[in-house]
Amino acid sequence: MSRTALFIHGAFAAGPYFDWLGAAFAAQGWRCIAPHLRHHGIGAQVPAALAGTGLAEYLADLEEIVATLDEPPVVVGHSMGGLLGQMLAARGRAAAAVLIAPCAPWGIFPASHTEVGAAYGLLHMGDFWNRILYPDFAVAAPLALDGLDPAAAQRAFAAFGPESGRALFQTLCWGLDSGAASAVDARNVECPMLCLVGSEDKVVSPGTVRSIAHKYRRVSTFETIGGLSHYVAGERAAAALPNLILSWLDEAL
Repeated sequence: MSRTALFIHGAFAAGPYFDWLGAAFAAQGWRCIAPHLRHHGIGAQVPAALAGTGLAEYLADLEEIVATLDEPPVVVGHSMGGLLGQMLAARGRAAAAVLIAPCAPWGIFPASHTEVGAAYGLLHMGDFWNRILYPDFAVAAPLALDGLDPAAAQRAFAAFGPESGRALFQTLCWGLDSGAASAVDARNVECPMLCLVGSEDKVVSPGTVRSIAHKYRRVSTFETIGGLSHYVAGERAAAALPNLILSWLDEAL
């Protein structure tokens, strides 16, 4: 079976986000690849091109990485990275997919008022899809970092970086995206898929992830993790995730 894992971080993040899980994989002999998405992880020198970078560009870069491997990897994606993981799986680029609090593909409606509110909040900013968006602690703290103590939340936020408004538009406002950039054809997904979400996640609700798992019901497993919020890394409730994921992979592969 494949013993290479490709970790895909979410919006406003970078490759090191997955250090907490990569260490557990590496200890079991896995080869771990955790790239930055295009124009991420480079500090303050963010190119203007980030504003126009969308899901297609992120996906193309990931497919280039997969093309260098001897066999498709296990794909592990968080949040927007979980959406990209679904897209890779539909292109036959994954031996298995582990989706942690994944964003929904085109056609799956948000299951909570908080998710709907996040999309409306972006739309109230005007033409955000043409701009670089910068993280805001006042927004992130109660929504994504609420599973961390205050000091840990500040440390986590310090690692956040800018994000493409275009990519967020395609992800969170898919109903207005005439190009349907986030569409995934479930009929093309043949690999086993694990869909995980925290019971306290406000960014991607358990109901939304349940709908994602249902979309791929021929191959998917769905689990809710009690007490877990959206950021996951460093949260107390995340301690059991490495063993849970690795055990599932041993069976699925």
